[in-house]
Amino acid sequence: MTRVYFKVVAIALAITFAFISCDKSEVNNKIIEDTSEVQIVEVIGPQEVVFAPLSVSTKGTEITTSGSLRFTWAIGDTLGIFPMEGNQVEFPISSSDGGSSAVFDGGGWALKNNASYSAYYPFSVWNYHKNNKRIQLDYSGQVQEGNGTFGHLSDYDFLASSMTAPVNSRVTFQMNRVGSILYIDIIVPTPSTLDSLVISCADPIFTEIAELDISGTDPAVNPIRMTDKLTLCFSNVTTTVANETVRAYMAVCPVDFSDKTVTATLHTTKGPYKATVESREVKQGKAAFLRFTEEFTPSVISFADPVVKQLCVENWDSDGDGELSFYEAAMVTDLGKAFAWKGKDKITSFNELQYFTGLTRLGNQCFYYEDLLNSIIIPEGITSIGRGCFDYCMSLSSISIPESVTLIEDGAFWGCSSLTSIIIPDSVVEIGERCFVGCNSLSSFSGKYSSPDGRLLIKDNKLLAIASYGLASIDIPEGVTSLGQSCFSNNNNLTSVTIPGSVSEIGEGCFSSSKLTEIIIPEGVTALPNSCFNCCYDLSSVTLPQSLTVIGEQCFTRCGMLESIVIPSNVSEIGYGAFFLCDNLTSVTLLSGSVISFFKNSNQYAIGIPEGEYGVFLDTNDCPIYVHNDLLAAYQGSSYWAPYVTRIQGIDINGDVVGPDDEIPD
Repeated sequence: MTRVYFKVVAIALAITFAFISCDKSEVNNKIIEDTSEVQIVEVIGPQEVVFAPLSVSTKGTEITTSGSLRFTWAIGDTLGIFPMEGNQVEFPISSSDGGSSAVFDGGGWALKNNASYSAYYPFSVWNYHKNNKRIQLDYSGQVQEGNGTFGHLSDYDFLASSMTAPVNSRVTFQMNRVGSILYIDIIVPTPSTLDSLVISCADPIFTEIAELDISGTDPAVNPIRMTDKLTLCFSNVTTTVANETVRAYMAVCPVDFSDKTVTATLHTTKGPYKATVESREVKQGKAAFLRFTEEFTPSVISFADPVVKQLCVENWDSDGDGELSFYEAAMVTDLGKAFAWKGKDKITSFNELQYFTGLTRLGNQCFYYEDLLNSIIIPEGITSIGRGCFDYCMSLSSISIPESVTLIEDGAFWGCSSLTSIIIPDSVVEIGERCFVGCNSLSSFSGKYSSPDGRLLIKDNKLLAIASYGLASIDIPEGVTSLGQSCFSNNNNLTSVTIPGSVSEIGEGCFSSSKLTEIIIPEGVTALPNSCFNCCYDLSSVTLPQSLTVIGEQCFTRCGMLESIVIPSNVSEIGYGAFFLCDNLTSVTLLSGSVISFFKNSNQYAIGIPEGEYGVFLDTNDCPIYVHNDLLAAYQGSSYWAPYVTRIQGIDINGDVVGPDDEIPD
């Protein structure tokens, strides 16, 4: 309903009531039975407030404003009336839409001679109390629809009046404003969509909730709740050129900030802008133009960490002022490696990252080895967190992943040893391998991919990570089909894992550097990948399935307690260094019906190791290697097995060492 044009004129309201005679003992209102006589109630609004001509210069633009604030009625507007004795009644306008006078439908309500009445506007069912003459006024929640529009004021421009006793069947309400109106011209530096305008002070000087007392002859407003800021939100307000003017209107309770510092902050899609408001008193019933003592300028970010500020200024201070504004932060689309540690001072907190709203991705190793970083806020709009993004951020105890994220890449939080819990939002559709390796303080996962107890992170039947690193044993749920890379890695307390028969795939480094003492690999698993049990120093017993065909590189390297191993008959390849430094290994039995090949190490751990010094069974206490008796010559002549020629022995079906003519095992 549009009725406020920022001009105020007299309001003449013709309110028609049926009149019946009643003596003073009768109630103030009753249903009309005889309409032969009529009383007229006239309601006159506050006098027109004419703005003095204004000249405002902002960012080199001259603005001249003049005019007035006019109050007009619309059909559906409702006036609330209280008799001094009796119950409240509401009167909706039935005609004269858009005029300064209107007719109300009295609903058969009768005036009482020589009685006193009070009226208020706007009427709300939330304020309707039969015998309560105290009306709540709420100045919060104002939303301006469009540039220079003021229809929203109809809910906040509060009017009230008391009337004298009827004389000659005519009474008059002199309606007065109990609040004030601010109108503001804003020069928006950069084309953008406006979100809100916040008028703020260090002290709670503004009235948010007030009470209108109309029980006496002079309506009064009493503050109930004070606040340090007033907010006007915008809807459908967008500027398309630099320095375009936006006019805003806001209803307020009278306030005097002539001795206060008040700031206006304009929030836009290009960041916030600030200006200091000129000190003044905003008086009851008046319209006040809000002046600024300076231009609306991009706000400068206050960084908690001086190292973060230094890096931001070095990389993105486009105007050379030695500061980073919200606008400059919002223009950044890629952090690159600006915060990846390179041997210089480390950062400790970066909550200001939330203002880098132009980012859509945190790149690979973005915060690599920033091990003093303890606090960071990821901005909304980020869709992916890159590989190793927070690699070895060992002081980071908590982090919030926004709902905009759909992808968390490999190793994103590797080595975040202080991270205690993490919520994976439902928006995430892909989670990479090894994301939480070394997160030894994790106590729970939350989100749709967490197990009911919060200890396991499972997606698409793949176990990706575990929390509660203090657990000594874990039973993997039936239905899990694969174990992700390094998902049990670096768990210093884990001694036992039960793998269900549904598992057919095990990821690289799955159990590396854990405290496992024994393991049974279920049938269906065809390959043990590289480094699967690497550095499991306490592993003493391993049962391998007949389905197994490949044992990967360094699979059992440094399993110092492993004493014997039986390699099933279907295994055709053993990775280079698979049993390297298994110092207590006393026997290896190869059940294959053909010579098993092994392949040389291809990863970084083999660099610099001379050929022939990092083989499959080197440094294994010279343990014997048992093979099919009829394959003894083939093994001894194989280039793969040449380093072990003196240790290879034939066995029969009972596993006994035999000569070349004895029976061999199946």
